[in-house]
Amino acid sequence: MALFPFGLEGGLPEGARVFQGEGLLALEGPWEVLFPLVLREGGYLAARRTPRELLDEL
Repeated sequence: MALFPFGLEGGLPEGARVFQGEGLLALEGPWEVLFPLVLREGGYLAARRTPRELLDEL
């Protein structure tokens, strides 16, 4: 999940679900889509699982 407090300047990416509130835009989708978007647009990544759970999958 990625959070964008000021919205996005460009269009919404393919393959991402959008949750839009009054002052926040949240996108849920694959890492390959969200990570470059967060870097370009200045958003924040939010992990759904704890770092330990993520490491256990490796």
